[in-house]
Amino acid sequence: MLKDLRTDIQEEPKKALLWSTGIATAIALCRNNPDELDYRNQIKKITNEVILVSEECRNVNSLEHLNYVQRCYNEGVIHYANLGILSFMYITDLNDSCDLFKNQCSYLKPSYLSLYSRIVDVGFIGKWWNLHIKTTNYDVNI
Repeated sequence: MLKDLRTDIQEEPKKALLWSTGIATAIALCRNNPDELDYRNQIKKITNEVILVSEECRNVNSLEHLNYVQRCYNEGVIHYANLGILSFMYITDLNDSCDLFKNQCSYLKPSYLSLYSRIVDVGFIGKWWNLHIKTTNYDVNI
């Protein structure tokens, strides 16, 4: 097998270079994929920075987004999904520990088409992008 691999690399070096570059890129993206702990730490860090800014200067949109995420954590409806090179933070209707009929009935579960509207943030290349976009100018009142 290794001899065949060697001959394939020698016969088609461009193809081998593309495959090895793709595999190396995928491995690097998987290693730099942020997790839920990174998201929670980033929320705490930005919240602490926003608290230090006076109320007249705070960006209302940034503050509302941070309050919404904190409320979702308090209610237990925010969840983490890892897809290898991408991570998602999404919300559900009810807490996992809730034992209502709505939470157990498969006919009342949300459809896959509504999944896009439930995504709170997307993690890629070590950064949570929606959080970064919404809180970049947290100290500029618009």
